[in-house]
Amino acid sequence: MKIAFPLLLVTMQLSLASELRLTSVTQPLYLHGSESDSRIAFESVPYVTFGADPEWRFSAISAPFIPRKGGSWRAHDVNLASIYHIVVDGTYADNGKDVLVTIDASKAAQPEGYPFSVEQVIDAVATCVKIMYPERPLDEGALKISVRKGKSTK
Repeated sequence: MKIAFPLLLVTMQLSLASELRLTSVTQPLYLHGSESDSRIAFESVPYVTFGADPEWRFSAISAPFIPRKGGSWRAHDVNLASIYHIVVDGTYADNGKDVLVTIDASKAAQPEGYPFSVEQVIDAVATCVKIMYPERPLDEGALKISVRKGKSTK
């Protein structure tokens, strides 16, 4: 009996931590090869997660997004964050209120044929972070964004 209760608690925590849900995330998208203007679109895309909030909310910004294809368009990743190798992580600060987000562009590179600089994509990713965590009253915590850049993006 002494072992059964702790085992039950561990099992309950595992089941709560693995609950899947369908949500959406705002990502910086570019339909490379389209006939439209060269612009970054901030779009809400579907995302399945079992991660904790706020971690999933920010890491999802850099997840690849390959929309279903229609016509002769070749399906490929259209998320500039993942294409440029920019990673986003977020967590709560020690005070339990503030949210700390790191945009890691240390391995970022501009792919051949893409019109946006790494700096432009970093700015677009920061915009997505702000969209995913809109301003709140100060007593509910602040959003703090830091950017880690590589040698080529300084």
